[in-house]
Amino acid sequence: MTNDRRAKRLYRDPIDKKVGGVASGVAKYFDIDPALVRAVWAVSILVGGFGLVLYLVLWFILDDDPEVFADPISPPMVEPAVVETPTIEEPAFDRAEAEIDAETVDSAIEEADGEI
Repeated sequence: MTNDRRAKRLYRDPIDKKVGGVASGVAKYFDIDPALVRAVWAVSILVGGFGLVLYLVLWFILDDDPEVFADPISPPMVEPAVVETPTIEEPAFDRAEAEIDAETVDSAIEEADGEI
């Protein structure tokens, strides 16, 4: 029986990171909440400063998690929507066009009468 932790490696998490991804990577490795790891790290920085040195060293020596980049997320396939365009009935269209033409002719005649 092998230990799962020995099969895994410690990596930085490039997705769930606040600064360098070290705390998130440690949390993923030990299967605990990243907020808890960040809180412990913050306390260790404030109490003695050792946490800052350890964070910087791990940030420098750890690689990004290769599994994150190995399987890119592809967008789901979406079927195109069928849009029906309304058809304009010819008699209604002809009537509207005739009304516009009549208004244009009437306004042109009125303008011409005012100029004479």
